[in-house]
Amino acid sequence: MMRVSDLRWSETSNVVRWKEGSRIVKISLDQPPTSVVLAPATNVVVVVDSSPNGSKLSNAVLFDCNGCEIRRLKPPNIWSEPSWRLGFYFVMLEPDDSIRAVFSTTVGDVSGIVDLNTGELIDVAEWR
Repeated sequence: MMRVSDLRWSETSNVVRWKEGSRIVKISLDQPPTSVVLAPATNVVVVVDSSPNGSKLSNAVLFDCNGCEIRRLKPPNIWSEPSWRLGFYFVMLEPDDSIRAVFSTTVGDVSGIVDLNTGELIDVAEWR
């Protein structure tokens, strides 16, 4: 199985790129992503698209090493008012190689560990 290597992105570029073996994979977005991280154990790249707040709640995308979309992260469903939800804005690699995603709302942000099989957040809690 090929592995992702040499993951590159810039806060000013709308292109995320990496190597899969000797091949260069590019993902082009409408705007620069707000966050990009590689889950090394599973070889999955997570990209948070910086779409305008609220325009797309599932703005965090999981890509395989070939650059194919696997799935989108599902916004946590813990609020009674849907209009409070804005979208994902940050992902980070935890010390145990799991991925933490932060979801923004008008009433406070939450974070959780990404289940890469389902796109859902586990152990959702208040962020900060």
